[in-house]
Amino acid sequence: TEGSMADAVAKAGYVPFAKYKTTRQKYSLGDFHIDIDLTDFGQSTFAIGEIELMVNDASEIPGALKKIQKFLDEHNLPLNTIRGKALEYLYRYAPKHYQVLLNAGVAGT
Repeated sequence: TEGSMADAVAKAGYVPFAKYKTTRQKYSLGDFHIDIDLTDFGQSTFAIGEIELMVNDASEIPGALKKIQKFLDEHNLPLNTIRGKALEYLYRYAPKHYQVLLNAGVAGT
């Protein structure tokens, strides 16, 4: 159950550094899988989208990337590299912690 996992984590001595709620919308268009996440940090929100194509093995990745880029171009969507939800939370609300992760090479900009 949900409580038992929280209890186990707390018993191990871990404490939460962030608490936020994410609502995900899932779409598909042909072979493309599209996830849109809207995250509520309490004081602000953050939206992130992912477009994915499934491949059978690593040799198909370059072709999949080209298809995704074509999809983006056809739908006038930008390709951006952005922080994930947890890193975005730290960036906004715990910048010193975020900077430590950057300095350690654990997180990208």
